[in-house]
Amino acid sequence: MTITFYGACGQFSCLYYNLHVAASVTTQGRSLDSSAGILFEMFLANSVQFGSLNEVITFIDNVVTEKRTYDDRVILDEDITLEESFFKVMSSCGFHWIPTEDDLVVVWEIMMRLNQEDLNRLFYKNNLYSFMDNKVMSNAIIQLLTMMDKPYLDPNHIPSEIKVEIEEFWQLLKEYVYYSYQIIDRIDRAENMIRSVTAIMDTDSVIASLDAWYRYTLNKVYDIPMRIKAEVNPTEFVTGEEYGKNESIEVKSIEQVKDFSFYTDEIVMRDREISTNTVIAQDSLRYSIINILAYCLSEMINDYMFKYTQNSNSAADDRKCLIIMKNEFLFSRVLLTDAKKNYASIQELQEGNIVGKVLDVKGLASLTKSSMNEATRKRLREIMYEDILNVQNIDQLKVLKHLAILEKEIYESLLSGAKSYYKPVTIKSMNTYENPMRIQGIKAALVYNELRNEHDEAIDFTKRNGLDILKLNITPKNIDKIKDTYPEKYEKIISLMNNNNFSTGIDAIAIPINVETPKWILEFIDYVTIINNNISGFPIESIGLHFAGGNVNYTNILSI
Repeated sequence: MTITFYGACGQFSCLYYNLHVAASVTTQGRSLDSSAGILFEMFLANSVQFGSLNEVITFIDNVVTEKRTYDDRVILDEDITLEESFFKVMSSCGFHWIPTEDDLVVVWEIMMRLNQEDLNRLFYKNNLYSFMDNKVMSNAIIQLLTMMDKPYLDPNHIPSEIKVEIEEFWQLLKEYVYYSYQIIDRIDRAENMIRSVTAIMDTDSVIASLDAWYRYTLNKVYDIPMRIKAEVNPTEFVTGEEYGKNESIEVKSIEQVKDFSFYTDEIVMRDREISTNTVIAQDSLRYSIINILAYCLSEMINDYMFKYTQNSNSAADDRKCLIIMKNEFLFSRVLLTDAKKNYASIQELQEGNIVGKVLDVKGLASLTKSSMNEATRKRLREIMYEDILNVQNIDQLKVLKHLAILEKEIYESLLSGAKSYYKPVTIKSMNTYENPMRIQGIKAALVYNELRNEHDEAIDFTKRNGLDILKLNITPKNIDKIKDTYPEKYEKIISLMNNNNFSTGIDAIAIPINVETPKWILEFIDYVTIINNNISGFPIESIGLHFAGGNVNYTNILSI
């Protein structure tokens, strides 16, 4: 209800429109997202750099005055030297500010007066992996993983056998690594800093990469026997005894697949060995490693959000904090683009449920918009899933070949008169439009009515119509193509182009869904534009492929 009403407040045509409410809610949402993103950056990567000497001194003061529960002599392998602690603090500078020699002297003199425990705490604050290198923490993560009887799938529901231990693990991270203080210019920081782990900051979510944590922890526990390595997804038919240590079981077969030859400019068939079933024993270990930290991050972010309300003077003793963030999805891979809210991902877990590597696409019109051709959307989603997101290493040439195959197929389909790659549209009654001739569907429908065969029924502009739009390129310069072969159509086109709305040419025609494409139209189909409209939105730049110029085809097969 809140989200719906917010949307209504921001829509000027709505009865409840209120610009001030919409702007304040938007700003508040941006502030919350920025706070969450900044926190993850600090905790996971220490990538939120100091922007002034005042920030450095404030950081030191905040850390050395924190309440302490644990004894460094028990938790840490060794004490941190003054030089190490000083270097760690000063190497965290750089957000629009580089410390001068005088600044360095000020910080050095401050830190010279700190005791050993203060130096330790300054070094490990926002320094996760250095802290995890201590034997106590390394043993703690090993203990958590070896104690579990089954994989840890849902970070919001802790396995009963590790409830006490994971809480202690979190308390250690909370005291030594977690920096719980608010960053005032959080929105500016989130937008302009170089982020290391927050891959996506969306309207109501922040997606953080835990790949570094997974690889770091896996390196420590790879050879250690544990029960969760033998856990089997009940939907699979392979038993736990068949797994072996960190191995995959594959059943392979041969199938014929389409390939593209850039030498012959043709689609060819090749044999490919495919895996019909792959079961990776390491998956359950991966989920568990990630969700141990995900639990800690959930505890941390909700504590940080409560402190956010305190900082905003909205907290109250008689009510709970209503700002709650929880871990919902585990993505195995995410493809990012330059555009906001445009990305594709593979979902593996949703709130602890194995969803089976589902493709999730946000934005990316060529893969999602209903106005795009359904056949194209399906093929591009297949390329995205099979060649980019669901492979260990992306083969750029393979992606390019599959796009070239699609381009060739679109061209041959159009040339055959098939309507698979036409653009589906729905037009309303003509009198519902203020200026009908500015609507592509209406204008293209008028072209059809003027150029249709006599026995074909005209499009009725008094009712709603579902049509297929075909891009054409008919101009006074190329109209002579059908002068001899289709003289009747030639005369009709000449007559239509005497209309001011079509004096420069005809760029589209609407064809009713149950009507076949007339043969004469094949001479004027705008093949290049149609192919580019179908394919050009695919985010090839995100995998390192770049083409010179603007709207170009992937194989240049249509350079005619």
